[in-house]
Amino acid sequence: MKILSLSSSDLSGGAAVAASRLHQGLIREGLDSTLLVGEKAGSDPYTIALDNNFTFSLRRNLDQLPLKLERAPDSLGHRSLSWLPNRKLLQAIAKANPDLIHLHWTQNGFMPLSLLEKLKKPLVWTFHDLWPVCGSLHHEYQNDLRYPQDYTSSNRPTSRKGPDLDRRIAKQKAKIYAQHHIEAIVPSQWMAEQVQRSHLWQDRPLTVIPIGLDTTVFKPINKTAARDLLNLPADQTVILFGAMYAGSDRNKGYSQLCDALNQLKLPREKTSLAIFGMSAPNADDPPLPYQAHWAGILRDPYTLAALYSAADVMVMPSLQESFGQTASEALACGTPVVAFDTSGLKDIVDHQTNGYLAKPFDPSDLAAGIEWVLADRERHQKLSQAGREKVLTTFALPAVVSPHLDIYQKQLSRRTESRQ
Repeated sequence: MKILSLSSSDLSGGAAVAASRLHQGLIREGLDSTLLVGEKAGSDPYTIALDNNFTFSLRRNLDQLPLKLERAPDSLGHRSLSWLPNRKLLQAIAKANPDLIHLHWTQNGFMPLSLLEKLKKPLVWTFHDLWPVCGSLHHEYQNDLRYPQDYTSSNRPTSRKGPDLDRRIAKQKAKIYAQHHIEAIVPSQWMAEQVQRSHLWQDRPLTVIPIGLDTTVFKPINKTAARDLLNLPADQTVILFGAMYAGSDRNKGYSQLCDALNQLKLPREKTSLAIFGMSAPNADDPPLPYQAHWAGILRDPYTLAALYSAADVMVMPSLQESFGQTASEALACGTPVVAFDTSGLKDIVDHQTNGYLAKPFDPSDLAAGIEWVLADRERHQKLSQAGREKVLTTFALPAVVSPHLDIYQKQLSRRTESRQ
């Protein structure tokens, strides 16, 4: 079986990391797997980049240009139009001649929607966010209230002027989906519920498969050795927080984290913070009540595993996650996770079994969860063991690759039957 996966990047963002990990898992199972990306940061020889960083950045900006025609509030956040032609991508797909194509997150000017109409191979698509079933928006928290109802002239927000780009894109998607039998995969039960609410994907095939990780990399490391390696204090309680673009993406909950930290009753001289995804606080951020060690953006999985192992608790105060890979990574390293009881995180954190799920989006309960995890050493050890065990049985790469192979075979068999 020859699989070609498409992703805008191999390492930039959670969806890209997920695509790369699945690609590696397929190779380990003996499949002929190639990952085709617009931007490459890793060294995998079977990951092929179409563009250099300059060209990729240029394409990303060009794809955004039509948004200037629609005068929409900046508060909407990131939107994707996916209109920019990419002949190089179509040629690369034809050259690869795969048995099946697996789409991941393909925006930022990498894959135009029009290209989907030209693909004749069986298609599988992992929805890493809600963009496939929305107009141009990616997340429910962007208040896209039209996607469950369809995009019509009567339900367009009055705050938006100019061409109704969301309606145009939704119509284009509906046409494409009517032409193709696409097997969709989502990484959590919450994502499945959101997709099934949508007008664009009602009564279409949908399977929940969590995002996998390499448990030989993400595994518990001696805490003393990990802290020594990372220059973290050996004799303090270390609270960990981190995410890609943690400081600039309000969805990651940095504001809620700061509120929770200010409510903790832990001694300041015996407690410190470790923060990755940020190199320093933003200029307008409130001061943190504990000493912070800023790790910056970390792409090396071994360094990440050491950081998780060095921490006593991982706090993930995201407002919404389609899955939440930093939570599963932390559990794999034996570090209990405190998060809000919301979205995809509910599939990862089992309340008071491997962590704590706080009331959404209550900083006081988030603080209570941190204190509960840290209060009892014997209980902490049980939480740690339970987290590792859940990852081994549910999120390890072999456990995740297997259902993907079932979906692939289903699509290939369907194509064979349609030809007979």
